[in-house]
Amino acid sequence: MIALFRHAMLFLLATTAAAIHNQIQVAESIDIGVCYGMLGNNLPAATDVINLYKKYGIGKMRLFDPNPEALNALRGSGIQVTLGIRNEDLPNLAASPEAVMTWFKTNVEPHLDGIEFAIIAVGNEIIPGVYAQNVLPAMQYLQSIIRAKGLAGIKVSTVVSAAILGSSYPPSSGAFTPEASGAIRGFNKLYVITLKTI
Repeated sequence: MIALFRHAMLFLLATTAAAIHNQIQVAESIDIGVCYGMLGNNLPAATDVINLYKKYGIGKMRLFDPNPEALNALRGSGIQVTLGIRNEDLPNLAASPEAVMTWFKTNVEPHLDGIEFAIIAVGNEIIPGVYAQNVLPAMQYLQSIIRAKGLAGIKVSTVVSAAILGSSYPPSSGAFTPEASGAIRGFNKLYVITLKTI
């Protein structure tokens, strides 16, 4: 049963990749990114996955966490990377700028010469939630490190789910849920400060 599922998933991936490849040939250039999820078993080696991205002209990748095998395989690939910070790491990172510096020196800095990091995503769909209060401090510490190192090409962000929307229709009446509003206001302040320092 597992083998059948694996074959079905590989067929789906190959079909999708072929469709993307055909679109790329027709349009000559498509700006597309694909998430590289690693939850599962019998997964292909990271080098095989990176080669598949390159073969089909997929120029952007999202890694949900700093997987060493994937980061090593990405060296020199030319693929732009959005690198995620695991939700469970956020309480420690939000506690001190030193913890964020250690994370950065371990997971980003060794790869700066061979990987184009476009975004570091602080957490994944955790607002609102138990880790929500940790997102903004971790983002602020990380933004300070990136600024101090002169890495203006790397952006700091987070990933939110549609659950933060209290109202979305009509768009002119859009509003966040009360649980998400506090965190969103904090992000607005961070980005205003960031824009002023650029």
